[in-house]
Amino acid sequence: MNSSKQHHRGIGLGWSALLSAVLGLLLLVLTLLVGNLRWSLGAEKAKLMWFEHVRSALGLGTGPMVMADSLLLVDVHYDRVLTTLRDADGLPGGTEATVDHEHLLRLLQEIEATGGYRYVVLDVFLDAEARQPADSALCQLISHMPRIVVAKSGKPLADSCLLPKAGMAMYATPLWDSDFVKYPYFSGGERSLPLVMYEELTGRSIDTSGLVSTDSGWPVRSSVVLTYALKEDSTLMSNRRYLDQMVADGPDEPLLDSPAMAHGKYVVIGDFVSDRHQTFLGEMSGALINFNAFLSLMHGHHRLSPGLLLFLFLVFSLLAFVTIHYSSFSRMVMWLGYPAVLLLACLIVYVASGQVYDVLWAWAFFYVLEKFTYIFNRLREARQPQRQ
Repeated sequence: MNSSKQHHRGIGLGWSALLSAVLGLLLLVLTLLVGNLRWSLGAEKAKLMWFEHVRSALGLGTGPMVMADSLLLVDVHYDRVLTTLRDADGLPGGTEATVDHEHLLRLLQEIEATGGYRYVVLDVFLDAEARQPADSALCQLISHMPRIVVAKSGKPLADSCLLPKAGMAMYATPLWDSDFVKYPYFSGGERSLPLVMYEELTGRSIDTSGLVSTDSGWPVRSSVVLTYALKEDSTLMSNRRYLDQMVADGPDEPLLDSPAMAHGKYVVIGDFVSDRHQTFLGEMSGALINFNAFLSLMHGHHRLSPGLLLFLFLVFSLLAFVTIHYSSFSRMVMWLGYPAVLLLACLIVYVASGQVYDVLWAWAFFYVLEKFTYIFNRLREARQPQRQ
């Protein structure tokens, strides 16, 4: 009878609980380190696609913070002029069709005059190599406008006064994953466009030092997971305005239908036709990828909440405990599959916090732990004298 109990029980209850807690803490730290990588390892994308289908089917999770009627999309794709490109010495180096900066100036002047806009996202590069006659006035206007950010390509800007308003938009994906899953806060040591928006609107500050990132002192991930709260669907895109059509009535006619057109709205200005990239939800414009990264920050998807950390710790510790202490129960878990249990934990985390952690690698750890525990118990039983 004692031998039968020992078969179903490993080391003592107290030692099992202590060892399980240590292993749970170790797995939590490893999970945070993997999740803190700037780029996706690929597993997050697969889980996000599945989670998004589940969330949409069940109506779970939080909705977008910004609805379609709170956005004014201005497409500059067809509003182009032939611009002479010049090098650092001012020597011409060919021509390129770039967005008409004079029309941008007129649009921003009208938006500023209304004063009621929420934020302006100018996802248009204003590089020094492609200066236009209107650039001096345009750059000065942007530098004095509140609540505006301009995209930076990594090349010198048309005017240094734009530096406080500029954010890097040269986002990229790693070689092993062509879809956008994570968006780093910094690119080449410079703040990204979504980060500039987030810090200006919230008054908070994200700092990164080595593997540690903080948001006004609170620990956060080094990049934000793109959950795409704002989908680029037909309803959203049907309401966009085209800059070339807005200026068609002449230089003396207003571009906005009325001052209320931009009131209380996020004004997103960019190329929604040719500037397109692959995401795990399909193709999306670069301007809306940037804006969704901003929404993920505003949702707090980058923050490490105590509840989230406690939940993951308890899941890891409980799996370790049942594997070590109750071998019969661990075989039931093995029948269900450690990946299934961990995937369920991932889904709960996603629905509750919008964060995705790559914890499926932990199933290999538990599989090895279960085999080790089984061998340890059998050797322990073999060494004990049999009782009549």
